[in-house]
Amino acid sequence: MFKTTLCAVSVVALAGTAAANPIELRAEVLWTSPQELAFTGLDLFPEGTGYTRGGVYAGQPRISNDGDWYILYQGFTSPNPPAIEFVRNYFVLRNGDAFIREGLPISSSELAAPVADFAFSQQPFFDVSISGNGSVAQIFDGRDQYGTLADGTPNPGDLDFGGDRFALRFLAVDREVIIQQGETISLFDGFGQPDVVREIEEIAAVEIGANGDLLVRSTIGETATFEPSERAIFRINDPTVTATQELIVSTFDDDSLAGLGLGANTFGSGEAAMALNDSGDFITTVDIRGAGALEDDAVVLWDDSEEEFVLLARAGQPSPIAGRNWNILINTPVALTNDGDYAFTATLTGNSSTGDVVVVNGQIVSSEGDTLNTATGPRNNNFSDSINDQLLLDSDTNVYFYSQWNAMVADTCPGSTPDEFDTSFAIWEGILRNDQPFIEAGRTIIRDVAFSDGQFFPELVVADVPNNPFSGFSISPDGSTFIGQALAAVPTGDPCDAAPNNDATALGQVVFSVDLDRYNGCVGADRNADFEFTAFDLTAFASSVDAGDVESDLDQDGSVDFVDVLNYAATAEDCITP
Repeated sequence: MFKTTLCAVSVVALAGTAAANPIELRAEVLWTSPQELAFTGLDLFPEGTGYTRGGVYAGQPRISNDGDWYILYQGFTSPNPPAIEFVRNYFVLRNGDAFIREGLPISSSELAAPVADFAFSQQPFFDVSISGNGSVAQIFDGRDQYGTLADGTPNPGDLDFGGDRFALRFLAVDREVIIQQGETISLFDGFGQPDVVREIEEIAAVEIGANGDLLVRSTIGETATFEPSERAIFRINDPTVTATQELIVSTFDDDSLAGLGLGANTFGSGEAAMALNDSGDFITTVDIRGAGALEDDAVVLWDDSEEEFVLLARAGQPSPIAGRNWNILINTPVALTNDGDYAFTATLTGNSSTGDVVVVNGQIVSSEGDTLNTATGPRNNNFSDSINDQLLLDSDTNVYFYSQWNAMVADTCPGSTPDEFDTSFAIWEGILRNDQPFIEAGRTIIRDVAFSDGQFFPELVVADVPNNPFSGFSISPDGSTFIGQALAAVPTGDPCDAAPNNDATALGQVVFSVDLDRYNGCVGADRNADFEFTAFDLTAFASSVDAGDVESDLDQDGSVDFVDVLNYAATAEDCITP
């Protein structure tokens, strides 16, 4: 055990520079829009010019463990584009290069119909999953083929999405189609039942693991007997080579949740209602077949090593809050880490104003009505319907989700009232980390932003935070890196000024990443939890070490020693260094 004087020797040099250093995200800007876009590895249409101008959308950000990133981007190919460009203006970008373009073919080996374009202009927003090594699985809505010219190239005047061309939903890994709507597949049931041959009717959600295997939730039908459509969760092993399909659970009458003896009437329908880790475990929400009105929702975890489900929560059963039961659990977002930590959202019985909660490993970490320490003072967490959009866990089991809160009171901002909740400017919203703000619209600063037109801004404010999994934010599979997308504007310095939060005044969109390991370390170094790093935190840690507090055993070797002091000093220095 060390004396405070010895600890002070290690941290005194930092104390003078830690007068008042708010903990910053230190976001790295990956992409700004509007943006000119170079085509890499894609054949162009005859009228293509090789770049896009304008661009009004960048969404579905995903990032790998190594920092490879992926977004959808909307633009057009010339200052005065022909009409066809407006239905071929969505792109998939990887690390800033065009990877897939609406209207251009991708691989489709031995499928029922060729896939030649993506009708992104009809509905661009379907599930995306990225593996740790950067392989991407995505569900597209497309059509069969555009009309072609005599030389076989797409007809630039063909705007007809109707007629005899049919809608087609398909699942691709990178640029290779794996399965598609209308295709007949044979699902091997690994639990002693015969194989089942089914027709894919709708592909609803996908997750990709570290080895490239896919977890798919889909609507399937019995083509021979014309039975009603059922839902299934199945695995596609080695999808780009053997593509063997293994049924895990379905809603067929003779099927049940292995290990629980319960049948499933349906599964959660949202893309965020299923999550997979690299061990093959997954978490999802289900509606229990034949259960009562207050006992039908459940959250279950598939243990792949045991090949059975574990019940995590069920409607009608007690929640962690005494006297309040789980109530609504279906169609809510879930999260699962490689270490087996899990999270989900739920609604409890009882007081509806405090009914929505966020749960991590069985414990409630955030509740509707909680007090948030925002940049403009204490606010009440309102959650709203946004709680059902997305949920993420980092490697330290911190949970991230979109939320909203009440506006500032009248004596703080003239003209507002204590009950005001005005989302027209999206200024009382953000992404929470556990029970406190991580990103605040109108408050969070992103530094060193360069746009393609040459404009450079030392700092911009996040003007609007998207609140859904399709356009908003994500975390790398190993939980170390956050990637987000937001509208950005010039900060005014006035916390009551709504102008930076009006979408019409925003300069453009910024896609950015955050090193969560660094950020979490800074939060841990903030000993008095005021989200600022000061000399008070340094002296508090020194006193904690002097007392031998277990919380200061940073390397978790069972003793509080000088190594912990050095670790803390290194973290502290990183937190206060510009």
